[in-house]
Amino acid sequence: MQSASATSYLREVEIGHKENLNRGEHECEEGLGGNENRNPERENASLFPPKRPSLRERLQAEDTHLLGNTADLTTLFVSEVSGVCITPDSLHEAVRGTGDVNGLYHLAISIQHVLDQRYPTPGYRQPTEDSSGKPVKEPVPDRRLVQDTMERLLVEIGSALYDRVGGPILLPIDPRRHNNVGGLVRSAKRMVAMLTAKGIDKKQVIVSIVATEDGVKAIQVLAAARINTNLILVSGLRHAMICVEAGPAAISIAVRPLLQAREKRQKQTFPNLLTHPGITDILAIIEYFKRHKIATRILGTDFEELAELAILSGFDAVFLSAVQLEDVRWRSDPQFPTMALRKLHEMAVFRALNGEYPCKVLANIQPGTGGFLRTLSPATREEIFDTLYPEMYRMQDVMNAVEAIVYKALGRQVALRTLSMDALCDLWERKARREEPLGNREKINHDSEECL
Repeated sequence: MQSASATSYLREVEIGHKENLNRGEHECEEGLGGNENRNPERENASLFPPKRPSLRERLQAEDTHLLGNTADLTTLFVSEVSGVCITPDSLHEAVRGTGDVNGLYHLAISIQHVLDQRYPTPGYRQPTEDSSGKPVKEPVPDRRLVQDTMERLLVEIGSALYDRVGGPILLPIDPRRHNNVGGLVRSAKRMVAMLTAKGIDKKQVIVSIVATEDGVKAIQVLAAARINTNLILVSGLRHAMICVEAGPAAISIAVRPLLQAREKRQKQTFPNLLTHPGITDILAIIEYFKRHKIATRILGTDFEELAELAILSGFDAVFLSAVQLEDVRWRSDPQFPTMALRKLHEMAVFRALNGEYPCKVLANIQPGTGGFLRTLSPATREEIFDTLYPEMYRMQDVMNAVEAIVYKALGRQVALRTLSMDALCDLWERKARREEPLGNREKINHDSEECL
C-alpha cells in the first residue's frame, strides 16, 4: 500500500498536469482566434513555402526567347514560341510522316514544283542514256534535280511553320556541303529568294551553316549580301571570336556535343554540372559577348537535361525539343549552391577577359593561304575537331536518310513524266517480276498484256 504522503504527492502532480493542459488549450484558442495582432501572411508562409518560379518564367525574366526545335505544329502553337528552327532531325521526322506538319504532302508539292520547272511543256521524253553514256530503260533523277527538291522541301516546310509561329525561321544549309563555299552561298541565296517570294520578310529568315573554315568564308559573303546567317556547332571561346569576326547574325552552341567532347578529352565524366569544364567554356563565351556588347546573338541548342538550361543563363534564345517545351512550363527553377555558382561565373569572367577583342584572325589571313585553323594552337584545333566534326557527320547521315526518301519519291514522278505508256508498262512488269515469287509470273504476263 502507498503511504499518505505519496498519495497526496501523486494527486498534486495530476492536478498540476490538468492545469497545464487547460492553460495550453486556452493559449491555443487565443492564438487561433483571439489574438488581434497575429500576422496571417507570416502564418501562411510558415505553412506553405513560397513557390519557386518555373524555368519558363525564369527565361522570360532574363529576356531569353524560346524557339521550337520541332516540326510539330500543335506543340509550337501551344508552347507560344518566338520562332522555330528546322534541323536535319526534324526534317527527317517530317518526311517519315511523324508529327502533324505532314511532310509527305510538302514533299509531293516540292517534287511537282521542281518537275514543272524541269519539264515545262507537256509530253513524254524517253531518256536514252545515263551520265556514263550507257543505255538505260529506267529514268534516274540527276543530282541537280534531287538537290533542288531538297531545298524546295525545306522552303515548303519552313513556310508552313512560319505561318503557325510567325517568328524567325532558321533553315539549315545541307551540312554535306560544308567544304564548298560557292555551293553554300548559292544554296542559301536560292532558299532565301524562295521564302521571300512566298511573302515572308527577309529579316525573318536565318540560314544555318556549320562553322567550318569554308562555312565561315561563306558567312562573310552572305553577310555582305545582307542575308541573316547563323554559324552552328561553335566549339569554344576562340572559335566563337573568329565566327563573330565573319559577321553572322547569330552563333549557336550545341551544349550536348560540347560537353561530351570535353569529357572525352579529359577521359572522365562530371556528374556535377557546376564542375564541368564545358559549362565554364560556354559561360566564358556568354561573358565575352556581354562585356564587349557584341551584336551577334548567342543561341543555345541540344540541351541534354533542363538543369543545363538553368545553369547556362545569358543565352539570347534557346532551342528546345517538343518534350522540353512542355517540361519548362511546369519544371521548377532548380537551386544551386550560391558559392559554387559564384566561383563558376568568376572563372568564366576571367577567361572572357583574356580573350582578344576585336578579333582580327580572318583579317590577317592572306588570300590563298588557307583558313583560320592554321592560326590556332593545337589544343584549340583539337577542341574544334572533337566538338564540331562528330556532330556534323551525324547530321550528314540524317540528311542522307532524308535524301533516300526524296530520291525514291522523285524517281516515281520522273518516270511518270518522261516515259511513254509502253515504257511504263514494261517498267511495271520488270519491277513486278523482281518482287513477286515465281508462281505469279503467269498472272504478271496476263496483266501486262491487258496494260498494252
